[in-house]
Amino acid sequence: FGFEPIVGTTYHLYRERDALVLSLIEPSKWKKKFVASMKLSADHQWEAVEVAEDFDLHHYIAHFTEA
Repeated sequence: FGFEPIVGTTYHLYRERDALVLSLIEPSKWKKKFVASMKLSADHQWEAVEVAEDFDLHHYIAHFTEA
């Protein structure tokens, strides 16, 4: 990211070309392709709050950790 995420804050992931972008801008206020809303927990783990129906978060995580 280009910033330090704050614990307890919900961020939104958007797909931009072949990358994912993390933002504070809510999906209803931005026209980018929404992927998921994630919250950073106190133990610095990301928790899914909402995931777009057409995005397989588990597949993405599995693929990401293999790379």
